[in-house]
Amino acid sequence: MKRYPRQKKLLLAAVVGILLGGVLLFLRQIGIWRHQMVSGPLSQSVILNKADIEVKKMELSETEAGELAWNLKAEKAQVYEKEGVAYLQGISLEYLLNEGEEVILTSERGRIGLAQKNVFLQGNVDASSHQIQLKTNTLSWNREKRMLMTEDLVWLRRENIEITGEGMVADIGLGKIKLNKNIRTVIH
Repeated sequence: MKRYPRQKKLLLAAVVGILLGGVLLFLRQIGIWRHQMVSGPLSQSVILNKADIEVKKMELSETEAGELAWNLKAEKAQVYEKEGVAYLQGISLEYLLNEGEEVILTSERGRIGLAQKNVFLQGNVDASSHQIQLKTNTLSWNREKRMLMTEDLVWLRRENIEITGEGMVADIGLGKIKLNKNIRTVIH
């Protein structure tokens, strides 16, 4: 007999937990919890309320020693100055290497930290240099370390070799690439 009231309490706690989880998910989706969205993956439509600045056709570039180092273009940007982040849609990031070569990164959406200029790309991410083509769902670029990183499935192609794996760390020039696990190589 004593277990029955305990089972009622457990059932009530489970129902309250599910309802609370639903409310938190709803608040996150409508943008009330902005800090959660800044640090985590982007939803399909990253449209947060009350952006400080909204622009179409944004372009941002940086020079090093008087030479263009990289150029970022986006079809749409929403800037949140307090959070120090800009959410982007339709992204193209061109990184110029020392040897005159370039690496071009594209994605459906992403964000850039306004202070460090680190970029997070999400949705049909494509990176290509003159020798390598890379595809994945998410990709982070650490500007200072000049590194590309992802935990997602990665597809690489170089000449007649295709490599897939899960998780990756690479230099920005795609010259040194380390896949973490489930690596598979196919030679055509």
